[in-house]
Amino acid sequence: MTTQQIYENELDFTGIESEGPTPEHLRKAEGFQPGKTIPQLRAAFLKLGLESLIPVEEPAPSKNVSVLAFMNYSQIMKKLNVLSQEEYQFLEDKDPDGIYDRESRETLFLILAKLTQFKKECTWVERRLLKKYGRANFGFLIGPDTRAKGKLSFNGPVRVEGFLEGELRIDDALVVGEGGEVRGKIIAQSVVCQGRIVGNVYAAKKVEIQEGGRILGDVRTPAMEIAVGGRLEGNCLMTPEPKNKNTIHKTPKSNIPA
Repeated sequence: MTTQQIYENELDFTGIESEGPTPEHLRKAEGFQPGKTIPQLRAAFLKLGLESLIPVEEPAPSKNVSVLAFMNYSQIMKKLNVLSQEEYQFLEDKDPDGIYDRESRETLFLILAKLTQFKKECTWVERRLLKKYGRANFGFLIGPDTRAKGKLSFNGPVRVEGFLEGELRIDDALVVGEGGEVRGKIIAQSVVCQGRIVGNVYAAKKVEIQEGGRILGDVRTPAMEIAVGGRLEGNCLMTPEPKNKNTIHKTPKSNIPA
């Protein structure tokens, strides 16, 4: 299996939002075309022998009847006007608060940008999806086959299952999964270590070392939990939880050496 290399200039996510498409995504979506059209849906129903589901062209006030027909048979085919079936299924299968790798995040943002760009043309099914992702907070995944070096600054949750060397500033939860390793200073809201961390850790809320997890460095946090089989090889300084969440972006003053 090929190991993916990510270099410093590709890893710095400073200023990138995790809550939705950026203006750049919306710009790219201008060249998109809506997906399945009503004629295509009619053809699909005829092919499947489902003539009774084909919407009948009626005056505007009565067009909601065709929508109800699709609602009753949504398990057979979704009524889509902007998205393709593949794009719809991709969004339907994902979690607005899920953690995804770079490629999946980019695909999610581009599909959402497409929905936003053609919002007036969306069917009720597509509007429901857009509403579902209205407050999405996608996390970032460094997968098991990734070795990365550089600074990672991100405002959503992060999970490391590969190898990362450098400083991490996470304005949310950081999970170092089993088999994952981080070498460098960590500043986050909370840290869960199931793998290996080599470096000093500052967590505004809590640090948890689970079974098999290991931290080689000093820890500063208001709450610390070490499970049986977890190890801390360093000092732990218990401090009050900061009142201002934004203080997570500032390097804390401490007697812990860098």
